Amino acid sequence: QGSELLLLVGAWLLGRFAMGFAFAYPAWVAAVADMVFPLLLVYFVGREIVRGGSARNYPIVGIVSLLAVLNVFYHLGRAGAIEGDDRIAVYLLIHLLLLLVVIIGGRIIPNFTMGWLRQNGRGAERMPLSFMPLDVLTVVATVSVGIAAAYAPLSGVLSNGLPWLALLAALVHAGRLACWRGLATRSNPLLFVLHVAYGWLPLWYMLTALAAMGYLPPTLSLHALTMGVIGLMILAVTTRVALGHTGRALQASRAVVLAYWLLTLAVVARLAGTYASGSYMLTVDISALLWSAAFGIFLWVYWPVLTGPSVD
Repeated sequence: QGSELLLLVGAWLLGRFAMGFAFAYPAWVAAVADMVFPLLLVYFVGREIVRGGSARNYPIVGIVSLLAVLNVFYHLGRAGAIEGDDRIAVYLLIHLLLLLVVIIGGRIIPNFTMGWLRQNGRGAERMPLSFMPLDVLTVVATVSVGIAAAYAPLSGVLSNGLPWLALLAALVHAGRLACWRGLATRSNPLLFVLHVAYGWLPLWYMLTALAAMGYLPPTLSLHALTMGVIGLMILAVTTRVALGHTGRALQASRAVVLAYWLLTLAVVARLAGTYASGSYMLTVDISALLWSAAFGIFLWVYWPVLTGPSVD
């Protein structure tokens, strides 16, 4: 909070500005500016987790540190120091973000669901279930597909194995999601959207398998991952956590529900654009407009929430 949070936000903006105008100065300048945020993030995340003595969150520090390392390799590849390294780094970066979704989503989604069911007098119903072996298997499957997707073009073995790894991952994640009783939360959009966002995971893995088999364009599955899984999960988590951490009631306004729908439609439009032929750029523009509208609504609703005092 305070000046440290401002420093972190400023570092993120510095990196975005540097990358947006990277054509105007040497590559090393953009690289240095872009590295400030991930390094600060490692420091702040690591400091809080270590000080708090939260041993189970040490892997999170490792993942965030790997994000910073891969960002270095991306810039080395972009500068031509290591040929092809930028593409591999981007794919591994994306899948590391996905791993964060898998680990943290696997904690908060069933816990939030269980708490809401009990709070609403539905304690006699079947509660969400979490199985340690299944959780471990989802992490292993996520890591395996991420490595295979990044290195498949360089390895015939990984290229041939990717479809089957992706199919296995789709089944594992679908089974995990089914244990969390998402349909029971339909009356609570703030909670239900977390299940919907995670639901893009098994769908993405299925699309990845079909793309690896040559039945679908690879970009189709990639958009389902980056926009569907990561994009919607970010919106879902931030809209809920911002309320809880400022002492407000955990209830989504109509505007926020509209943002959920707009972002979902943005993903659908982006996926449909793959088959739009002559109207491809129109679908990209529509998707971008819906995406911007969704996060614009978030900014409008949550700016006073996040900049004002907590109600408690």
